[in-house]
Amino acid sequence: MSSGDDFRKRTLARLDSIKSHLQTAPRSGRLRGKVCVITGVGSLKGIGRATAIRFAHEGARHLYLSDWDPTNLPNLKETIEKAYPDVKVTTIQADAADETAVANICKQALQEEGRLDVFFANAGIVSLQSFADISADQFMKVLKVNTLSASKAAVNNIAQTACYQLRHTDVRVNTICPGLIETGMTSPIFDYARSRGSEGKIGQLNPLGRYGLPQEIANVALFLASDEASYVNGQNWAVDGGLSSSIPVVPGKFA
Repeated sequence: MSSGDDFRKRTLARLDSIKSHLQTAPRSGRLRGKVCVITGVGSLKGIGRATAIRFAHEGARHLYLSDWDPTNLPNLKETIEKAYPDVKVTTIQADAADETAVANICKQALQEEGRLDVFFANAGIVSLQSFADISADQFMKVLKVNTLSASKAAVNNIAQTACYQLRHTDVRVNTICPGLIETGMTSPIFDYARSRGSEGKIGQLNPLGRYGLPQEIANVALFLASDEASYVNGQNWAVDGGLSSSIPVVPGKFA
């Protein structure tokens, strides 16, 4: 076995160990009593779903979960309520690019619970077209939902501006900047790599030498949503295995 094959084998073993640890972590009540809104929870292997389950695990009182595609919402609601009967779950079909729809979710939470502690704007889309080829309509659609490249920069700057506009309100605004995470959106990369037997090469450019899991992003979202992050405001959290710290890098292949 070559050193490269051995590294890939150890990488996959580490990922299995991380998955097992995240799935069996004890409940600590870090979000006990909190009312939370999470958008973009529709993917069966996405960051939104992982975060919703993690928030429930940590004692959130009421989760308002939305996605533009309602297909998997009943499954998520059933999964959470079966595992955590003390957590109330409301699922809502809504387009995150529709300002009125998002505002209505927040209004519903305030009317029903009298409070809204956490809003995780997780919904996002991506266009595979290059800057030279993308249409104006598609470009604006990506900005409206995310608001990958320009749109993510906009999100970061909005957070930094918003934290000042909301000064003295105790409202904190932070962003999470994920690296390569296995989700429904990135599945073509992983499916292609697995078809070639090169899954262990994915993420090889970052210092950890591996890709990330949705649950690892959910853990950061949990921290930012908890009272433990009470003095964290206006920050952009890179959760990418160190890739952004190692730029520039030598170009390579994902698989």
